[in-house]
Amino acid sequence: RHTQEQQQQRHTQEQQQQRHTQEQQQQQQQQWQGSSSPSAAGPLDASAAAAGTQLLPGFLQGFAEDLWAYSRYSSFAVRGVVRAAADVLGGGSAMVCAAAFDRDEEYVATAGVSKRIRIYEYAAITSNANGFAVSGNSSSEDGAGSSSNGLYGIGSGGLAGYPGAGLRVGQQGLGTTAAATGVEGMVYPVLELSSRSRLSCVAWSSYVKAHVASSDYEGVVQLWDANTGSELMQFEEHAKRAWAVDFSRLEPTRLVSSSDDGTVKLWSVHQDSSVATLQLHANVCSVQFSPESPNLLACGCANYRIYLYDLRQTAQPLACVPGHRKAVSYVRWLNGNHLVSASTDNTLKLWNVPRMLPAGTNAAGGGSSRDVGAAVAAACEATYTGHTNERNFIGLAVLPGTPGAGLSSTNSGGSSNSSIPGSYLVCGSETNEVYAYHTSMPVPVTAHDFTAAVSGPSNRRGGALGGYLGSASRLRDLDALSELAEGPGGPGNFVSCVAWNRRQGTVVAANSAGHIRVLELV
Repeated sequence: RHTQEQQQQRHTQEQQQQRHTQEQQQQQQQQWQGSSSPSAAGPLDASAAAAGTQLLPGFLQGFAEDLWAYSRYSSFAVRGVVRAAADVLGGGSAMVCAAAFDRDEEYVATAGVSKRIRIYEYAAITSNANGFAVSGNSSSEDGAGSSSNGLYGIGSGGLAGYPGAGLRVGQQGLGTTAAATGVEGMVYPVLELSSRSRLSCVAWSSYVKAHVASSDYEGVVQLWDANTGSELMQFEEHAKRAWAVDFSRLEPTRLVSSSDDGTVKLWSVHQDSSVATLQLHANVCSVQFSPESPNLLACGCANYRIYLYDLRQTAQPLACVPGHRKAVSYVRWLNGNHLVSASTDNTLKLWNVPRMLPAGTNAAGGGSSRDVGAAVAAACEATYTGHTNERNFIGLAVLPGTPGAGLSSTNSGGSSNSSIPGSYLVCGSETNEVYAYHTSMPVPVTAHDFTAAVSGPSNRRGGALGGYLGSASRLRDLDALSELAEGPGGPGNFVSCVAWNRRQGTVVAANSAGHIRVLELV
């Protein structure tokens, strides 16, 4: 009798559970149909997609979110145009090697082989999609630390920000356009700074809005004040070309630079000499501070390796991962636990930083081949292919979260939530295209052809140096690049740099002919 009673109770419980499951399924189906109905938000609405994916079983929810993020966009739309100054004024190459946004993403600075840093107001570019830029009255080719002529300079006046750290507005205002110049369709830079050598990189301080740093082909790192248009400091310890410079977001008085001399140097805005020097014994193409750790650095080198360094212990790297088949041209932190690298092996790679610290590797990337291979396989979460990159610097930019979401996924210092499930990457290509990837998928979301977007003549013979990485000598003789790339027989045009505007969800991209585009994923 007791056994029969137990069986009846179990049978009753099973029936009740089945009825409860059926009721839940009916409710979910009704909610799903409501969120998918024509009266509901469109398929590209983030909240609707999130509501829909929450109704899926747990093991499918993550996949559905990634698939939605990947398929959300299908193309790039042009939101602004800046034509190369060489097209309008004539003269030499207008190759743009670097682009970066200021702290508040109101201004974008570009730098390149013209030996000039040009600062544009972002709103002026996007309000004139068919415009073109010409620099101010800049006849000096060798002057260092000089602005155009003050006409488009950033002078007296006030801009929102804390005392002593704002960017002041000149009498003629920022972004001199047709209304101010009387010339229809022109977008002028608000400031132009001249260097004595070709520029390879530019970076803004995340704390002092007007502070801009640059690196050049003579190995010089310069700190500029955009308020006065003058040079504040000059660091001259690198023996060869400096490829990259970056400000620390967490300790904004510190900046770092990398060079062909095989070193990475740490600088302070309070002293002329370097604070520390890292010896990597290979051309260092890229360096960047971690957004979440003030003492953590990532470096990309021509010996195919990615290095992680703790600035408190600089004698040995924390990790040395041979993750690419050719030179590592860029490293970019996606968040505190993830790093993205670009290489001239035609790939981007997403790395899990904690897994990049295996016991089987040492400072020289040693350890058994099995240990090293296992470490690389464990640390590399994804490989992205589709763009073409075999010899040039083509740019790399990362965007945690969703374009147009503002800075909700980042704090004021620029660091991001390490648990962000999906993010967007953008890079150039030697086919003169801009490629966008989502971290969940190994293939591109979309690509934009610069040739189709350019209005007016385009020099298909190419400009000056974009990088010419990945040679058989592993970049041992990069000094010959300028002569190789500038002549009439140089390579074709390619996209040379990209930068995200995180607040607007747009991309600023420039190519080897000096043309600049503002693109938006749609």
